[in-house]
Amino acid sequence: MPDYVIDNIENAGQKITITDQLEDNLDQTDILYLTRIQEGRFPSQEKSNKYRGKFRLNRNIYTQHCKSNTVIMHPPARDSRKQANEMDNDPNRHPKLAIFRQADNGLLTPHGAVCTDTRR
Repeated sequence: MPDYVIDNIENAGQKITITDQLEDNLDQTDILYLTRIQEGRFPSQEKSNKYRGKFRLNRNIYTQHCKSNTVIMHPPARDSRKQANEMDNDPNRHPKLAIFRQADNGLLTPHGAVCTDTRR
């Protein structure tokens, strides 16, 4: 995360915890918002590969480390391939998985992108 983003968040009075392990602090999480590692934001493929799979969620991690009411969110589209680094398929039927509701509530923008409204 760029320093200016961290500074803006902290200046807004929010606390940030930086970790390189997904499981850290999940027991204090109400909403777990996952997204893919955006390889284009790294200076090289080697740098982005450093994070590949480190923040991948599966049902076992959720069960062992999250509160029972932690909501799982993810912006569509999700990449569930083994070589991806987002989320396994085993949480698909979990009652706290909100990504299908997110997609159902999505709105098309003039450019064809999907904007999700999760307030419903």
